[in-house]
Amino acid sequence: MKKTNLVVYTTPRGKVSAPQLSYMSAPIEVLDTFRYLGVDLHSTAQFAVSSADRAASAQRAALALHNRCRDLRLHDPTMNMHLFDALVRPVILYGVETWGPGALLGSLFHRFPSPKSIMDTERS
Repeated sequence: MKKTNLVVYTTPRGKVSAPQLSYMSAPIEVLDTFRYLGVDLHSTAQFAVSSADRAASAQRAALALHNRCRDLRLHDPTMNMHLFDALVRPVILYGVETWGPGALLGSLFHRFPSPKSIMDTERS
């Protein structure tokens, strides 16, 4: 079974033995961490841990957008905001249903350039 895995969720200090499960006589592998559709699921960490990965990805996307707008001399605020909404926002919000709104209100948005910084590209 290549695609079937098991993650047992517990507290960081919790000692829980993983159940021995099988499907069609094949044992199901027990993992501590599993990446599902680009979102890391950890056996002992909260779902909000994925927000750090999203913040790093969003920072790279925002920086790439900022640099590209500067290189192309795109200084129109409306255009830059539309580009941000189309290219950076989906990166930020990917998997938000699992890692939760609590992380959005925390430090996630302080880790990458704001839409305003993209609009303030250098005019040369």
